[in-house]
Amino acid sequence: MLTYSSKKRYQAFLDDVHTCMICLNQTKGKQCLTPEQKLQRRKASGRMTEKEVAQELLNIKELYKDVRLCPNCRIAIAKSEGCNKMVCGNCGQFFCFRCGKAIAGYDHFRNCRLFEARDTAEWEREMDQLQFGNQMRNMLKPLGAVVRCPRCREKTFKDDEKFVFCWACRASICTLCKQTVEDKRLKRGHWGSPDCVRLAE
Repeated sequence: MLTYSSKKRYQAFLDDVHTCMICLNQTKGKQCLTPEQKLQRRKASGRMTEKEVAQELLNIKELYKDVRLCPNCRIAIAKSEGCNKMVCGNCGQFFCFRCGKAIAGYDHFRNCRLFEARDTAEWEREMDQLQFGNQMRNMLKPLGAVVRCPRCREKTFKDDEKFVFCWACRASICTLCKQTVEDKRLKRGHWGSPDCVRLAE
């Protein structure tokens, strides 16, 4: 817990001491030290070996792979998805996630990519899945015109099949001649036969 002391605050102002609101370390100047600078200081003071510094640097690079510092307040911001135009939740500064520059609008992205290849690939994969789902739903929907059942006169949808099954009277209807065909053996050879074509005329 931080406590406020006006005397300490005034003395820090005189000494040009900056307290980082992220790590709470105090340093001279206006900004907090980078993680690499902190490691170099710990190494110089003898608190870390060369191997520990190298391992810590690798860890920091892995952690910061998908994290950028706000160019205004230096708070760490992670991107999970979307475009490279980011806004800092701490200070409201807009910046490019790719290059880290402060920006105002989308003009910056004439020279810098708005989307990364991996993000567009993921988006395309999601759109393909969505399109496949829509195609499957469309295949399951009845297509074409409405056919009246010759037996009960209820409306039944005509699809690409040779026969339409009436939902009301449960009769099979030939889509070409619009006659009911009840016998399964007759149904196999009926569609397009001379009898069917003659009835269709």
